[in-house]
Amino acid sequence: MRSFLLPLWMIAAPPALIVAGPAAARDAFAKYYSDYPPQPIPILRDAGAPELIASSRNLDRDIAQMWERGYGAIGHSTFTAEMQDSKDALRQAEAVHARYVIICQSCKPATGNSFHDSGHSGGYDQEALFFAPVKKSGSGLLVREATDAERGELGRNGAVTVVAVRNGSPASAAGLVAGDKMLSVDDMRPVDPEVWNRLFLVGEAPIRISFVRDGMRYDVTMTIPPAWRLGAPPKGARR
Repeated sequence: MRSFLLPLWMIAAPPALIVAGPAAARDAFAKYYSDYPPQPIPILRDAGAPELIASSRNLDRDIAQMWERGYGAIGHSTFTAEMQDSKDALRQAEAVHARYVIICQSCKPATGNSFHDSGHSGGYDQEALFFAPVKKSGSGLLVREATDAERGELGRNGAVTVVAVRNGSPASAAGLVAGDKMLSVDDMRPVDPEVWNRLFLVGEAPIRISFVRDGMRYDVTMTIPPAWRLGAPPKGARR
C-alpha cells in the first residue's frame, strides 16, 4: 500500500479531513487544523514567533525544501472557503508551536508522503502546512514508499524512494539525492519508510546502502555520527 513528504520513517497517513461545504468560520486555520501522527524522529516544537513563507505552488516541493532546511510538517489545515486572513494562520502556528507556515490557495494537496498526505485527492481552496525543527537524527533522509511503477521498474516489492535529503546530514555526506530508489541497508530490504528510517537511528559501524539512480545500481557507505544516533534498532534488524 502506497503511503507518499517526507523525513526521512515514513508511517500511517493522517485521517482524511471531510468538509461538507464552505467553511463559515472566520478562523478556518484553527477550526480545520489537524496534527500529523508522531514520527520516529523527534520534531521539536518551536517557542519563537512563527513566520509565513511563500509557497512554490507545489506543496510536495515545499515539504521537500523545508526538510532540506531541517524542518518537518507537524500539522495542516485544509478547507474550502474564501481567502482567509494569513494572521489567523500565524496565530494557529503560534498555538501549536510551529516555526513556519506555508499557505497555498487552490493548489493540489500534498500527496504520497507518510508525513503529509492530506487524505483528499480533489483539492481544497486553501491548504496550510505548519513546520517545526526536526532533531538531528538518523540519516537525514525523507522517504516515501515506492510507487507501483517504481517497484515494477526495480523488479521488487521492497523499496523506498528518497523525497529529500537534509543539508549537512549523513545522507548528504554519502552523496544521496532526491529520486534515489533505496534497495537495502546492510543487505536488509526496506519494508516501509518507518522501518527504513529506524535502521539509521543507532549503530556505530558504517552502514552499506544499495540504491538505484537513473537505472544504475550503486553502493555507498554511510556513517551515522554519535550526535545523530538515538533510540533502538527495529526488532529483527541486524547490527
